[in-house]
Amino acid sequence: MRDIVLGDVFIIKTPNGKAYLQYVYKDETLGEMIRVLSGLYNCEIINLEESVKENELYIIFFPLKAAYKRNIVEYVGQYSIPNGFQKPRFMRVDNVDRNGQMINWHLLILKRGKYNK
Repeated sequence: MRDIVLGDVFIIKTPNGKAYLQYVYKDETLGEMIRVLSGLYNCEIINLEESVKENELYIIFFPLKAAYKRNIVEYVGQYSIPNGFQKPRFMRVDNVDRNGQMINWHLLILKRGKYNK
């Protein structure tokens, strides 16, 4: 199994189809940041290179390395991170109870890094 590197794209299976994820940043505390690409698919994307260039649906922290080791995600290929991509400076984090009710939320201020100088 290869090490994951920035730009790697993976598939994750969901109940509604396959979603594509791109690894874009590593935070020493929060882990791997990914772009969740647009769309859910029942088959492979015909032109993944074009899909990677489009705006993402979400940017989230996700335990990508662990998911890859456990075969939760499948490696697809290495693609350039879009030139216009910028790591968010702030991210909102929700704290929910067992019933899914929001208890509170707070903002994370992300350190300046490779994409946000």
